Amino acid sequence: MFQIDPMSREPVYEQIIQQVQQFILTDVLQPGGQIPSVRSVSMTNSINPRTILKAYTELDAKGLIQSVPGKGYYICADAKQKLLEKGRETVSYTHLRAHE
Repeated sequence: MFQIDPMSREPVYEQIIQQVQQFILTDVLQPGGQIPSVRSVSMTNSINPRTILKAYTELDAKGLIQSVPGKGYYICADAKQKLLEKGRETVSYTHLRAHE
């Protein structure tokens, strides 16, 4: 699912975060849908599980995914809405700064 570029200057955990956000915005990941487990991502991409957990923890803190103990991580019902609102805030702020 994830396309990790080990040669990128961007840390692996940030690549995972950006890809999950993109998958949410493009409806690849639906609300209530499960995202790949830390273990499966680690094995598929040869990434340290702690790196994946760091990305998932940050996504959880942003309210985009939630952990269900013993079951895994799931997309929050309002994840896409949160990303769209954050995008609008960023665009508005950038637009305002450009006119100063």
